[in-house]
Amino acid sequence: MSQLRPIKPMTAPDLKPATEFGPKPRAIWVTPTSLMVDGTYQRDLSERSIRLIRRTIETFRWNRYKPPIAVQMGPATLHVIDGQHTAIIAATLKIPEILIVVVGADTVDERARAFVGHNSDRIKVTPFDIYRALLASGDPDAVDVDNVCKRAGVRIRDISPSSAIAEGDTAALGLVRGLVKRRGVVLARKVLQCLVKAKRAPITGAEIRSTTGA
Repeated sequence: MSQLRPIKPMTAPDLKPATEFGPKPRAIWVTPTSLMVDGTYQRDLSERSIRLIRRTIETFRWNRYKPPIAVQMGPATLHVIDGQHTAIIAATLKIPEILIVVVGADTVDERARAFVGHNSDRIKVTPFDIYRALLASGDPDAVDVDNVCKRAGVRIRDISPSSAIAEGDTAALGLVRGLVKRRGVVLARKVLQCLVKAKRAPITGAEIRSTTGA
């Protein structure tokens, strides 16, 4: 069964929609080393950033590429307001040109606000989203976890305080993945089956750890 769904406008009568959008962005190809970073409002690279860059240098693919956002500061000067990591990775890999999106922001205040917007006006991808994507891609580890859970009667899901919870539900995705990886599919299934038979709703991380002695 197809899971495709079209993009549709939202009905939001309580909102006052924006009417002035500013100049349209434009897409151009540039040499990554030609881009500049304004330290007035942009942070230096953290240890976490460096680890991410190092990892992506080994795994870079165009189908995972997200264009950096930049502003034009002169005839030949572009300031990156989002995506400096991507530009550094491309420069390290000696990629001659990358696609960037140039937006309008004439003042430091506008550029700083744009930087904040690009780094805050986004929905964080959760571990559950990543797991579902890996499962859809046929990732062997994710497939093992899915098979173990199905055979044990466990359902991995995000659980909020208002969620209706059934026996066998669990939000302990990381622990279940670790259990399958460390103990193998057979033992992992037996552990989870024990908790399902105990009618745990939900199965907690503490219960998984206590059952395995971890």
